[in-house]
Amino acid sequence: MITLSDKPIHLDPPKNGAEIESANFYSEIMRELYKNIVELAHQEDNIILVGEQGTGKHRTAQMIHSLSPFSDGPFGNLFCNTLEEIIQEKLKKLERTLEGASYQSCEDFGMDFLSGGTLFFNSFTELSHVNRKILVRLMYNAQQMALNVEEIQKFRVIISIEHHAYHEFMGSPFWNDLAEMLNPIIIHMPPLRERCEDIILLIDQFLIEYAKRNGTPVHAISPRAVYKCLSYSWPGNIRQLKNTIEHAATAVPAGSVITTDELPFSIDWKSPYSTHRNNEAHNNSFQRAEKLFLKELVASSFIKQSELENDNHNTRISFKNKKIYLS
Repeated sequence: MITLSDKPIHLDPPKNGAEIESANFYSEIMRELYKNIVELAHQEDNIILVGEQGTGKHRTAQMIHSLSPFSDGPFGNLFCNTLEEIIQEKLKKLERTLEGASYQSCEDFGMDFLSGGTLFFNSFTELSHVNRKILVRLMYNAQQMALNVEEIQKFRVIISIEHHAYHEFMGSPFWNDLAEMLNPIIIHMPPLRERCEDIILLIDQFLIEYAKRNGTPVHAISPRAVYKCLSYSWPGNIRQLKNTIEHAATAVPAGSVITTDELPFSIDWKSPYSTHRNNEAHNNSFQRAEKLFLKELVASSFIKQSELENDNHNTRISFKNKKIYLS
């Protein structure tokens, strides 16, 4: 039986032999995006990931690293809110201002971050304006050193920028400096509400991850609960969906059925979280997801259209990685 979970997109295996989790998508926007990301990962360009919180920028950066020529080196996940103190302390020891810092002082400072591999600057907007400029200059100088000094390993810079800050940056003198020094490629990560078709796959993935982590049977989830998830706007994106599914999984016995009662937002579906109700992209994505989901349920030999409308049925439907119950 063909079900929602039986249609993965198979990406070409990485040329450098790095292992990567299979990326499965129904949404055309993510299929196209990840094909481009896989191609880009094999190059050496610096990258800026732009997106709302929870859209998977960190995971995407890890994927790029694992497929890249830098995969033999470490993946440095640097939270920019903690870099504020580090930068200030270093500059205090150097007793230099940004304008007065010599090439050698930048060299010394930059070496603290260098060990080849990939440097991922998480939440770049958390840095103050001055420290953003300092950090970009240091990274530029360090990359130039890596090009000219044989003993220094080359590395890639990936920067994460929140969607709202990206529009504030564009056209600013700082943005011009950033583009000139790092010459980055910009990747826009779509919000989950614009790729609702992928929600069923993400639910499947999160339930399996939860079961493996806790050593328990995989939970089932009712189609009614899945449908609720498909129609929700998810302002917290993938991170919020994952937290929701894990919250629901802890509320019922291991291996049992998750219903709408266990979804933390199901008490009031018209909650303030649904801030994008009038978003056209969300509405279009939901309609595609709804059509796909209901088509697969009705196409199953275990279920009929009438059963979708009957609350008293307990029909079991076999999916690839779990059982989903109509409740």
